[in-house]
Amino acid sequence: IVPDRDAPIMFAKSPRSCIIDPGEPFYIVDGRARTDYEGEMAIIMGPQPAYRVSREEAHDYVFGYSIMQDISDRGSERLREVTMFPGVNWFDGKSTDRCAPFGPVIVPKEFLPQAPGNLKIVTKLNGEIVQDANTDQFIWDEAHLVSYVTSRMTLYPGDVILTGTPAGTGMERQKFLKPGDVVTVEVEGIGTLTTPFKALSEKR
Repeated sequence: IVPDRDAPIMFAKSPRSCIIDPGEPFYIVDGRARTDYEGEMAIIMGPQPAYRVSREEAHDYVFGYSIMQDISDRGSERLREVTMFPGVNWFDGKSTDRCAPFGPVIVPKEFLPQAPGNLKIVTKLNGEIVQDANTDQFIWDEAHLVSYVTSRMTLYPGDVILTGTPAGTGMERQKFLKPGDVVTVEVEGIGTLTTPFKALSEKR
């Protein structure tokens, strides 16, 4: 991938159906045995609508930062056997209910200890480090992401862009999540997001 040549692959998560608070459980549906963690930094847009923003101006349109876990399903079920388009069905894998744990806080950009492109990000599964990286390793930086998304649509204050995840996902390790697991994502200067995983049958 050449960031200046290749556009990032984007997908959407519903804020009503997907976002949950820190400490709230994600429920694994029976039969979906390839549920995966992805620790990510979240860019929070503001203070004004952003459309066709240049890379040089991108940071001016950012309010602050938080943490999100991009919970992904790696193909546990084939929901469609026939499709008009080849390739991955991003909706199936990225839009399951409660799949975007978010928080614990939003830190205004002025209060970060250092530049958002140089923050340590660590994901732990049951206390074991599975992702250990820095935001300077991301393929597309903040300027690329904001400029690309706003070249297609207007972003409004409060909209969220995820920055992508470091190496070390369950897919790479072939070790997927199961009921009883706990995932924490820590981003330097922001805090720690904790998500327990439970079986759907435990949902009251």
